[in-house]
Formats: sequence, C-alpha cells, structure tokens
Amino acid sequence: MSLTSPEGTPLRKTDHREQTGSEVHAERARAAARFAFYGCTPQRADTGRIAHVQRAQQRAVAREVIKPCGGEIVVEYFDTYTRHWTADVPPESHRPWGQRPQARALIDALATDTFDAVVIGDLAAATFGSTSMWDVVELLRQHHKTLWAPGIEGALDPDDLAQLLLAKVLIGTPIPRPRGSDRESAAD
Repeated sequence: MSLTSPEGTPLRKTDHREQTGSEVHAERARAAARFAFYGCTPQRADTGRIAHVQRAQQRAVAREVIKPCGGEIVVEYFDTYTRHWTADVPPESHRPWGQRPQARALIDALATDTFDAVVIGDLAAATFGSTSMWDVVELLRQHHKTLWAPGIEGALDPDDLAQLLLAKVLIGTPIPRPRGSDRESAAD
C-alpha cells in the first residue's frame, strides 16, 4: 500500500539523511505554535444551528489539544459534508478529503508560512473522508507541518506504534506500511 494525497495521487517519501523520521517529526512538533484548525460536520437539513454548535465544540477541543505547547489557532477551515447519496453522486464522506472546499483551501495554504501545524477537534473516521489520516500526516510532513488530534500527546507521528494502534482502535484507520516498504513490494 502506497500513500496517496488527498486528491488520490501518490505522495513522495521525505528523505532526511541526518535525522530519523521520528526525530524530524518531534522537532517540528516542538516548534509548532501557530495552528490551522480543521473541522467538519455532516450537513443538516435544518437551520445549520447544529453545525454551528459542533464547530464551536470542535474548536474548543482543538484549543485544549494545543494548550500544553502554548499554541494558538491563527486560521480556521471548516467543512460540512453530506452523508447520503444523491442521484449517482456519492456523499462527500466517501470522496478524497481534498475535494471538500475548506480542505482544499487548507491544502493550498500549506505552501504559505501562515501556520506551523494543523489541529483537528474530532478524531473521527469521517474527518478526512476517504483519505487515510496517515496520508494527511504525510502530506503535512512534506510541507514541514504536523497534525495534532485529541487523545494524542502532541503531534501525530506515523513512526509511533502506540499512536498507530490508538488510531486503529478509535477510528479504524489502517496502519500504514513502514517507510521504504514500497520499494520492497515493487520487487515482489
């Protein structure tokens, strides 16, 4: 299994010769101070009040997640998504994360120096649609940014077995192959 971008294209692996992936990741996590908040909630047929409340709840959780490092939310991205099929169009929860408008805006902003890391307020399977959370972590890593989530002490690290198992138990996300395993499987 190779990692893919939120749009479905293959991601390149970052190569750090002097430091291991975990060391580089930990260094970036310690430096994170400015956060982009990303949240999402299912679209409601009523007035949208529920979505507004869920946004506020997710934002409050996100602030608690980054509080220990003195982090500050400097920009927000929040999508609503459909959970039901309409005609032949699948719900957004079945599409790649990068196809949601605010997720796309966040991805476009990765090249800027607006924020150091991304924080989410809800560690749920639907947060990134059909895109694996670890693919999002890898995309952020390529832009020298990290992903922070509730229940994790600091930034998500795909080299941390405890975090991999926690994500598997909490949201059912598959455990990614270790770095370099793509080369091995290509030889098979």
